[in-house]
Amino acid sequence: MSDKEHNPTAPEEPVQSEDSDPKLEATRQWVSIPQNSCNVRIGHGNLQRFGSDLITFVGKPHKAMLLSGENASAELVEHIFTEMTSEGFSVKRGSIPDGEEALKVESAPAIYRKLDESGITSDDAIVVVGDAAQLDLISFVAGGWCGGTPVAAIPLDVEALMCATVTPAGLTVRDHPGMVQGRNSIRNVFADFAVMSLEKSEQRSRALVTMVATAVSDTQNAFELLYNRRQDLADNNEIVWRDQFNESLRSRGRIVSSTSIAVRQSLEYGQTFARALKELTGDEFPNSTLFAEGLRFMARLACVEEGFSIDDMLAQDEVLETFGLGTVQATIDPDDLFRAMHRIAFMRSDRFMVALPRGFGRVRLATLDPESLKENLAAWCAQHAKLQTDSEQQTDTIR
Repeated sequence: MSDKEHNPTAPEEPVQSEDSDPKLEATRQWVSIPQNSCNVRIGHGNLQRFGSDLITFVGKPHKAMLLSGENASAELVEHIFTEMTSEGFSVKRGSIPDGEEALKVESAPAIYRKLDESGITSDDAIVVVGDAAQLDLISFVAGGWCGGTPVAAIPLDVEALMCATVTPAGLTVRDHPGMVQGRNSIRNVFADFAVMSLEKSEQRSRALVTMVATAVSDTQNAFELLYNRRQDLADNNEIVWRDQFNESLRSRGRIVSSTSIAVRQSLEYGQTFARALKELTGDEFPNSTLFAEGLRFMARLACVEEGFSIDDMLAQDEVLETFGLGTVQATIDPDDLFRAMHRIAFMRSDRFMVALPRGFGRVRLATLDPESLKENLAAWCAQHAKLQTDSEQQTDTIR
């Protein structure tokens, strides 16, 4: 491989196959992850020669485990299986849970048993075809298997590519998400737009809101680039989506690989508020909406507490609105929300601190004055209760 390919910060390179449309050509780049790097291919045709491409990274074919869930099409899984066996891999197949079940810590032992029964070692390969939760599960399991076994991931949707390849979420204990973290073992990503849909969905919305949080946490330039691309992303310009994926994944790689714990903690931006809302509202609102509300509230709080620019806060609002990320319209008691935020924070630390932006690229954990936080929560709850009332009145008028 070239020196450029080995450089985790190198820009993406086009990977153009014969007779391919230059507009749809795939890109390939190395992205930093803690103590390693991940080779990410994004575009069209990435799965056509999957078997030979896999050999490029793992060397001489050995045993391999192909894992997928019921949400993966049988045709796709069979294509991957055929590609691998035709290149000399001895492939064992296994199934993985779908949906939120995949994120439960109780799902890991069954995967360990499958790897053990198949004789998979750290010199072999694990290939996973799945959504974000399934990639999270397999990355966690493989990170500890035989001291670390490399994974090649084929994301089924844009959320899986954006959220689970470079920064896996970790596993859920009871109903508390992300409590068990492990080493990221995903070394290769094959993202193909023939598999991933850009049509409106919760997965698409989660990818977009994660792009916003990442850009705010990374640099001024990263946010400006996302801001300038916002309408093309909303309009599903595939080339812009590909290029923004490359930019956002590089940003997340830089953050999660930073030697500064303060920088790494910036990935918590908006999360505490979103999790608290989830605890109080259940499944009433999509997770992407809750995350977007977390970004909006924390940006406003930062204007008061950390001197965050109002113009920057409004710019973030504009991007979220362009992406169609909704708002919470509900009556919520501010004291309940205050207590929920504390419960969420104290699950992961003995200190109550939340991630606030001081500027683009300067999101840091901060200690808040309880009375100031209560005042801002009361204002937020009053505003969103009014949104609910206005919406109900509008519905009654239409009827």
